[in-house]
Amino acid sequence: MTAHLKRTVVEVRGLHWATSKAIVEHVLLQRPGVASVGEDPVAQTATVSFDPSVTSVEQIPGWVRDCGYHCRVRIGPRPRLLPGGRNRAHFRDGARAAWIFFDCAYRALKARTLHISPQAVISASEVLSPHTALELEDAWGSAPFDVYAATETAGIASPCIYRNRHVYEDLLIIEPVDRAGNPVPEGTTGAKLLVTVLFSRTLPLIRYEMSDTVRLAGRGCPCGRAFTRLADIEGRTEDVLHLPGKEGWISIHPIVFHHLLDQVGVAGWQVIQEPFGLRVLLAGISPHASTEGIRAAVRQALTAAGVVQTGVDVQLVDHVERTALGKAPFVRGLPGRV
Repeated sequence: MTAHLKRTVVEVRGLHWATSKAIVEHVLLQRPGVASVGEDPVAQTATVSFDPSVTSVEQIPGWVRDCGYHCRVRIGPRPRLLPGGRNRAHFRDGARAAWIFFDCAYRALKARTLHISPQAVISASEVLSPHTALELEDAWGSAPFDVYAATETAGIASPCIYRNRHVYEDLLIIEPVDRAGNPVPEGTTGAKLLVTVLFSRTLPLIRYEMSDTVRLAGRGCPCGRAFTRLADIEGRTEDVLHLPGKEGWISIHPIVFHHLLDQVGVAGWQVIQEPFGLRVLLAGISPHASTEGIRAAVRQALTAAGVVQTGVDVQLVDHVERTALGKAPFVRGLPGRV
């Protein structure tokens, strides 16, 4: 059979780590007709040898995309390495590499081609929606522990074994306040958050203002901790879109888009506010969905909230846009819009 094998080179954008390389190889070798796989993280390619009587070259990119990577077939010689270290540019974005690896492992678990049982799954950095939490638990077999932290303050709260988030009150003081800076009652979501860090001696932070909108839930927990419980983290003030309504501006919280897009954006989604309206980016789309259907659903949700004169454009993309820190905010509003 070896004499009849064909070989093709495919681009695998996002192949950074040896662990990612092993997962891609494991997944592809499960496919019919694939004899061998050789990945090159520097060149961002994979060389696949396959039996053309069993599979075709057109099927291979789809299998790679099923593993969470952007891929296209490139028939021909291997790419020439660039001088001056330019081949290593992709490695500088550690956060994106971590997300790509996690996403690939998640998809392999969902496809039952990767068999691991992690003792714990920890999420951080972005708001964890209920739908995403259920998806993670289904794939990894463990409900995620959602840790709340910030670059300026380090850890702020994390869950106990009863899944109640406790504030690290021995390390910092947090105060949810309204727009005027006044404390809000317990159980009320603040417009912003003031944080005083108790452990930083080099650069003390006293009532440092963060745009996070959180809600406290008082004390008391079966775990025995006396620390205040953090009931909810809704997101950041800048994540809230301000759109025109019949009687003025209307605030649209990101949860509106989470309900609509979490289940249809295969590898992520992003809503960007433009002067003409909203641009919805989908990194892949689930088989049961369509761009027109998503556009109609978003418009219907906005109309139900009282939004008028706001266009919606849905686009399929290879990946959502990320910041210099590697984060991919779900919602990006117009600068200066309040």
